[in-house]
Amino acid sequence: MAALDTFFASLEASLHNPTQRHPVVRMVRETDLDLAMATAEHVTSLLVAHEISDDAHHSSSTAWVVRNLAARNFDYNLLNVASLQRVLVASADNNGEYTCELVRELHSAGCRGAVFAELDVVEILMRHASALCRNKGTLAIHSPAGYPAGCQTHGLVLSLASAGVQFASVLTVDLAQNIIQTHAIRARAWTSSLCRALKKVGVDEVVHSLTAEISLPSDGVHVSITNLAGLLLEECSFPPEATISELDGKMLEIKDRLKAGWSGSFSVTFLDVNDAGIVTVMTSDHLKRYRRLTIRVGFSIAIPA
Repeated sequence: MAALDTFFASLEASLHNPTQRHPVVRMVRETDLDLAMATAEHVTSLLVAHEISDDAHHSSSTAWVVRNLAARNFDYNLLNVASLQRVLVASADNNGEYTCELVRELHSAGCRGAVFAELDVVEILMRHASALCRNKGTLAIHSPAGYPAGCQTHGLVLSLASAGVQFASVLTVDLAQNIIQTHAIRARAWTSSLCRALKKVGVDEVVHSLTAEISLPSDGVHVSITNLAGLLLEECSFPPEATISELDGKMLEIKDRLKAGWSGSFSVTFLDVNDAGIVTVMTSDHLKRYRRLTIRVGFSIAIPA
């Protein structure tokens, strides 16, 4: 174990030598050590240091390190959620253009899908969406502030999904919209690609199911709208010949209560649920024909204006 401690310390030390290019990749490839006994902390600390270093910038060299460690028998099953989170946050913050390649290589090397599934993807994506990749050399002359890691956030979403992240389960549309808004500040040119990627992995729409109870007093039509918990959201009265389109107009007010400040799009569908099944109701139908309707209100992610 002492030999491994010394070896990994030398790997990290090599990152501070500006005269060498990709020294860790070379040293791991050339070592005679069997890394089967290396610990998760050895590798986690190395990968984090590598992503922070200048050596990783503008290259997928950390992915090469992962591949070469695996070739020297390191068992990536040892990496737990906390270890993987540290590595990917460091990558998102410092070398985001290549984080998606790092994810693919870690998964290919043996990091379990179950571990990827437990990641805090909100933190990873928020950090990635807001990060700037530092420029070096001639690039720094033309763009000293760096360029947005967000040019690849859509690729990171797809890579994480392929590795085992169940986005539809762990990322609500509300959280996705926050990520999108952050992304648009740094990398608006690629925000539409991010939205398409989120939709592709199942983060598309959040649905509220409401119930409209309809009664017919002598002076017209009365409607009480409640949510699934039975909370009264709205009471309204209409003329006797009112159509469902007039109730549809009321949904704008209710929508703001369901999703205050929502910047995405929303849709409303009226359903008649009875013994014959579920039938979509036309907005031209008269309200008085029904005693109860189910109202499906869907909120979709959208690119901020």
